[in-house]
Amino acid sequence: MRVELENGVNGEDNRLAVGGRQFSVFGTVSEEKRVTSETIFDAPFDGGTWTHIMSWTRDDTNVDANARLDVKNFDFTTDETCKYAIVLNADITGTTYVSPSLTPDDESLLAVSTDGTFNGIGNGRKIYEGSVEVGGTGNSPPGEINPDVNVDFGQNGEVSLLVQGNGTAGEATTTMRLEEDW
Repeated sequence: MRVELENGVNGEDNRLAVGGRQFSVFGTVSEEKRVTSETIFDAPFDGGTWTHIMSWTRDDTNVDANARLDVKNFDFTTDETCKYAIVLNADITGTTYVSPSLTPDDESLLAVSTDGTFNGIGNGRKIYEGSVEVGGTGNSPPGEINPDVNVDFGQNGEVSLLVQGNGTAGEATTTMRLEEDW
């Protein structure tokens, strides 16, 4: 880009503002993906209100790292009929983010929290919802859930898994997997 400004003969002040943004990848673009996961056993949920189960965000040291992060899939079992939702940037307080289990800090851009309180959707948005119905035996078989949505939660985003019982409180066990460009 080239800019030239001529003041002419009047001698008046002229101002010129030039801005732009460019992102270039030199060489071969890596197609390698990494899957980072975390499991929580017997997480209690309420029968009538949404309960926070797990949240993911970028690790503090990697907030500006340039890589796409997305929910790949999750396993979900429960002892009561319930619904679940993946919510982006919900109002959740009391989270304590740590490195995912068995994952060195330099092997992932992600941090996970299995504590916290869901206070409402706030400025967030629901991006996926489903349900699990428990049969007469009182438990549900493990099921892999593959959200067919692009979650891509960006630089400062937070993606959360919430659960709500169908009038009865219960417990859920889930493994949530996130995919990151590497």
